[in-house]
Amino acid sequence: MYKQGSQLLCTDLCPCSISDITKWDVDVAANLVTKPDGFSRLLDCPNEGISQKHESKYAVFLEALETEFDCAGICELPEFFMFSDVNKAEGPPQMLCKDAAISYVKNEGSKYSQLLMFAGIFAAIGVV
Repeated sequence: MYKQGSQLLCTDLCPCSISDITKWDVDVAANLVTKPDGFSRLLDCPNEGISQKHESKYAVFLEALETEFDCAGICELPEFFMFSDVNKAEGPPQMLCKDAAISYVKNEGSKYSQLLMFAGIFAAIGVV
């Protein structure tokens, strides 16, 4: 979905509304098509081409990841946020959502695993 979005958002087919183009690398900025009344996210583009099934299944999740972790992309880092506002951060995304999610699970997951381990121990003791 990100690859498809990169071929549409901020092009002649779907100009984007980037408030400060200087936040992007000069070479990248030279290829972006922007307009003051342009679009701020991929799903707002006319004819964005994502099926309703994929939109309802994945787009909401990807938007939540982008919003929560200031990340974009899963395998490759795109030039801009696709499913949340292109202007939401200080320029282009700096981290893959895959890496942000893994980091979150590593940092926060141990808290929940310890709680579940103690709950399991108390449940086992109660059963015996």
